[in-house]
Amino acid sequence: MAKKSDRSKKDVLIDDLSTQIKKLSKQVRRLEKERDELAGAVDQQRKKAVKAVRKVEKRARKEIMNARERAETATESAVSTILDHAPEAEAEAESEIETESPLVVGPDSSWTVVDLRAVAKKREVAGYSRMTKAQLLAALN
Repeated sequence: MAKKSDRSKKDVLIDDLSTQIKKLSKQVRRLEKERDELAGAVDQQRKKAVKAVRKVEKRARKEIMNARERAETATESAVSTILDHAPEAEAEAESEIETESPLVVGPDSSWTVVDLRAVAKKREVAGYSRMTKAQLLAALN
């Protein structure tokens, strides 16, 4: 009889273990399903992120192009303004040189090389740009 009771304990243990295996198998299937769902969600989020990055990159490229165009326009405008006012500035400089004090008959050593060269240019002195201050004074007097 001992054999029958031992055998029944073994059967009970086997039944318990079989039940636990079934429960664990269900948990494994459920976890695998969750894993698959999460993997799908991760893929969706990855796709959304890639799409968002592309959108931001496109917008950034557009903004960069707009900024470059604005910079070009501003540069062109500045150059145009400078060129428009350059003759006026040159004329003012020449008139200032011409309207020196009435007591001064010609250029003297108090004049700067820039002023001397401006007068030499106006008088069409050859090689004035390479001349020293002393040479310019000699050529203009």
